[in-house]
Amino acid sequence: MRFKSAITVFVLISAAFLDGCSDVSPDELIARAEQAFDNKQFKAAVVDLKTVLQSHPEHARARWLLGELYLEMQDGPSAEKEIRRAASLGVNEDSTAPQLARAMLMQKKLDDVIKLSTKGALSKKSAAEIAAAQAAALLIKKDDQAAGQRLATARQLAPESTYVQYVDALAHLLEKKKQEATDIVLAILKTDPNHGESWTLLGDIYRSDDKLTEAEDAYTKAMSKRFVNIDERLKRAQVRMAMAKFDEAMKDVQELLKQVPKSALVQRIAGVLHFRSKEFQAAEEHLSLAYNGDSSDVATLFFLALTESELGNKNRSRQLAEQLVATEPRFVPGRKLLAILQINKGEGALAEALLRPIVNARRQDTEAQQLLATSLLMQGNAGEASEILDALAKHQPSSATAQLSAGVGQIQAGDVDKGIETLTAAAALAPDDPKIVSMVVSNLLQEHALDDALTSAKRFAEAELNSTRALVMLAGVHLARQENEQAASVLNQALGQEPGNAAASVILARIQQAAGEPAKASKTLKAAIDKHPDDLQLIIELAEFATSDSRLEEAVSLLERAINLNPTSLPARLMLAKIYLSTGEPRKVLEILSDDSVPQNEKVLVARADAYYRLNRLADAKRELEQFATLRPDFFEAQFELAKIDAAMGDLESTERHLTAALQIAPDDPRALLARARLLALRGKPDEALQVLDQALPETDVAELEAARLFVAQQKGDVSSQVEYARKLYAQDPNVRSALAFSSALAQVKQWDEAESVLQEQLSKEKTDLIVRGQLAMLYLHHGRYEEAIVQFRKIIEQNPKDMLALNNLAWLLRERSPQEALSFAKRAVDDNPRFSPILDTYATLLSLTGDHRSAVRVINDAIANANDPNPYRVRRAEILFRSGDKKAAVEDLELVLHSEPKPADAERAQQLLSSNNSTAR
Repeated sequence: MRFKSAITVFVLISAAFLDGCSDVSPDELIARAEQAFDNKQFKAAVVDLKTVLQSHPEHARARWLLGELYLEMQDGPSAEKEIRRAASLGVNEDSTAPQLARAMLMQKKLDDVIKLSTKGALSKKSAAEIAAAQAAALLIKKDDQAAGQRLATARQLAPESTYVQYVDALAHLLEKKKQEATDIVLAILKTDPNHGESWTLLGDIYRSDDKLTEAEDAYTKAMSKRFVNIDERLKRAQVRMAMAKFDEAMKDVQELLKQVPKSALVQRIAGVLHFRSKEFQAAEEHLSLAYNGDSSDVATLFFLALTESELGNKNRSRQLAEQLVATEPRFVPGRKLLAILQINKGEGALAEALLRPIVNARRQDTEAQQLLATSLLMQGNAGEASEILDALAKHQPSSATAQLSAGVGQIQAGDVDKGIETLTAAAALAPDDPKIVSMVVSNLLQEHALDDALTSAKRFAEAELNSTRALVMLAGVHLARQENEQAASVLNQALGQEPGNAAASVILARIQQAAGEPAKASKTLKAAIDKHPDDLQLIIELAEFATSDSRLEEAVSLLERAINLNPTSLPARLMLAKIYLSTGEPRKVLEILSDDSVPQNEKVLVARADAYYRLNRLADAKRELEQFATLRPDFFEAQFELAKIDAAMGDLESTERHLTAALQIAPDDPRALLARARLLALRGKPDEALQVLDQALPETDVAELEAARLFVAQQKGDVSSQVEYARKLYAQDPNVRSALAFSSALAQVKQWDEAESVLQEQLSKEKTDLIVRGQLAMLYLHHGRYEEAIVQFRKIIEQNPKDMLALNNLAWLLRERSPQEALSFAKRAVDDNPRFSPILDTYATLLSLTGDHRSAVRVINDAIANANDPNPYRVRRAEILFRSGDKKAAVEDLELVLHSEPKPADAERAQQLLSSNNSTAR
């Protein structure tokens, strides 16, 4: 046992002289800690030793043993602290110096380790272990010569020391002497099979030799021997990935994410694993956390670029790929990815420049040759492209993959007949390979080679007898040929072979739905769900059918079932959110999209922002999108939605900026027309804006269109048109936002009753909505219906006792009938808003009305000091001063207002106040 063998001489305080009231003596606790250490129960051992030290902080042996434990737990700072404390309490150097060297080495205090010296003579073993630690420090500093000298000394003094042998093995490994290192490690493990560091080193050796099974086993053993095994688990995860044991690797990564969530390497591995599982949204989340802008991190940068491409974020993917190629121009996968993105954007010449060096250096890279041919075709160089493609087909006549690539290229080169011939040859070479056949069929269908596609699909079905997958592919070809009856027949055959097959059921249900047989479609899907009750695709598909038939309750029930089965199912949550938005329940949208398990992607953020917008929680809506738009300025939806939000908040400069950005990103998007109209209205061209809106595409959202027309009418100042468009908007999308807009428009034309009716209707659906209730209260206030306004303001304060507007307005309305109650409301408003002048104004007025003129003057002085325009509050101060009897000071205030330039809005009120007090202005 390490504790008993390592320690030689202690200056101990006898347990007989220790005082304490514990039923367990210090010696018994220490013995129990030693036993826990032997059993690898490190935390229990630490607890026992700390219990001793709590009552006996000068217990030297407990300090030393605790330092030893911290070494095992790889807590270098704590180990050093306890070992130094033990030394100060009398534990001799022979027992503390080697451990101190290891503790400092663990903290990378390399110079301190190298300079470590002792006052007296040490045992050979202790001296050897210090020399070994110094050798390790010198190896890290790459001073191999000095390291070799220190290690030679260590071997000479105590060749039997496990620590000396371990450092010796490490040195051999660094010198590329793997066999010698392996022999030493195996010798250590033969005598000390619990030496975790040696198991780790053995795993490293096996991994470097590509002996992955042996490496995995070694790392697993190391993990069982070490208290902190993060590095070993990480290495095992990487080995398991190399072995294609992705599920096992993911288990390791999930554990690592709990322990070291900020590790960029762990986040990168998690991202790559999710990418391989085609879980691209999760991959992006982890890879984004791994990537800190360091372009030298090639692996993270590459997989993040790939992931963004898979998610359809082409601009972001290209930006990352360009950064990757600029940093590491010889990284072939990065060049290929950027070339593909350039090809997709029609930039053939740029792609060619990237691909030429690859093809010249790697003649066997068929993918690069295929891409080069494609880039040449884009530039009109069909001759060279055809040569490359023909060569690919000729050099690999028995390769279905090569024939497939060549066939696709030949079609792109304009030789459609030859391309179709090559594609059918590819299918014939691999009639039972679903990947090859499906790609062949897909390309043939794209070229309208329907007969050839049918031949290939039938051949696949014949080669794969009783294969549901083959029948589903054949049904897809029949659908492309508009042979719906034959497609349905083949699908029924597939379902006869495999009742409830999800793919066959979904396609058949869609055929039945298109044929006007929704009941049959639902029956087909329900039969499939009976067989596969937990199949998310089937449940979501059935929910889509229910939604299209306006059976929203059934759709909601199905989607809630899907979410319960898989809380991370984003399609189910987004579809449910869409339903809730359509039914005017934005709060439910926030509930289902604010769960911790929901990935924070653009669709989620836009939906959540839309919900906040509909609730008129504009600041929340803007917060959701603003940070994302900063990171992804090329995301159209974020710019478009931010423009709407800024317009509603009255920030027209920011509105114009976001609209301009949206138009630059996607000028052909149907919503771009709405953006263009809003932009014209902002620039003072409302008539042109309305002409643009009159050209709205059929797919333009009707509610969005009416919202845009309302915005234009607001900019134009056309009140009657505002009512018309707001009415249509509310009819199309009756939510909080449209209700507020409609009632405001009605109030402008003094249609008070209808404005009230709209707000009351909205409150009947959203009884706790303070924004709607606040607008209703203000409607009553402006219409002179003070009693009803008071009722509404009181209800607001019941729900939100700190609502500043409600407190202030209620205080003002109650100032005459109930001055003390009014004063209490005003004080509550001021307590939370001590620098807001309008609130201070109300409070000062109420103080004066209740006779406390001195306090009233003090409060109104604060209002003046905090106001942008002090004149209204000077008039209020004059009122208070007149009431207190200080007419001279009051007149001075009023004359100051009357002589202000330009003439203030409160001049008439100031003059009236002077006249009513029998004073005249100079």
